[in-house]
Amino acid sequence: MEKEAIFSYCETCNSQVELAEEGEYSVETPESKPLDPEDIINTIHHIEIYYLLRCPKCSSPFLYLKRWQEMPAEWSYETAEPEKLYPNSSEIPLSSVPSSIKKAFEDAFQAHKVGLYAPSVLMCRKTIEAICFEKGITKGNLKQKILKLKEKGIIDSNIYKWADSLRLIGNDAAHELLPNISKDDSRDTINFTESVILTSFILSAKFEEFTERRKASKTSKS
Repeated sequence: MEKEAIFSYCETCNSQVELAEEGEYSVETPESKPLDPEDIINTIHHIEIYYLLRCPKCSSPFLYLKRWQEMPAEWSYETAEPEKLYPNSSEIPLSSVPSSIKKAFEDAFQAHKVGLYAPSVLMCRKTIEAICFEKGITKGNLKQKILKLKEKGIIDSNIYKWADSLRLIGNDAAHELLPNISKDDSRDTINFTESVILTSFILSAKFEEFTERRKASKTSKS
């Protein structure tokens, strides 16, 4: 079984990170008892793999569960998206994000979970549109709006590249009759969209809180 990178939002260091693996434990169960005990290899197996991971920045622990089915030596596939067991909070804190952004991103995430990869990418594109709108950027096409986010200092050069890539893959999903949007495309699109939300709203709000707290502290000491 090929291992895929797991990305998650780390609440401790307020960033989207690729988690580092520390260990794993698997439970393998045959779907049914084979008629011939020697013929276990021709029986479908259900596999649960528990991964212990950590944030590479602050070493906070994470626990994930992956589920697989396989016919030994013939085929195997993942039957569900990796499930985060610990910490059990949402991927990123959306409570302070405007409802238009929150709704579009939650729809994108749910579509991805059930295997609707093209609709997931489209909703990520809609999330970027909503971010532009909430930041007061309403004129021009999406490419021009994303550029305006960069010019106004709302996103940096790297986030700008990601946001523009989201626009392009969203165009493919919207305009192709049979869009070739893979599971990996959808997952990466969600990760990049999370990064844009974090940069545009969550981290900027935390920085403003920090700045105001520092001002208040200096005023009280003077």
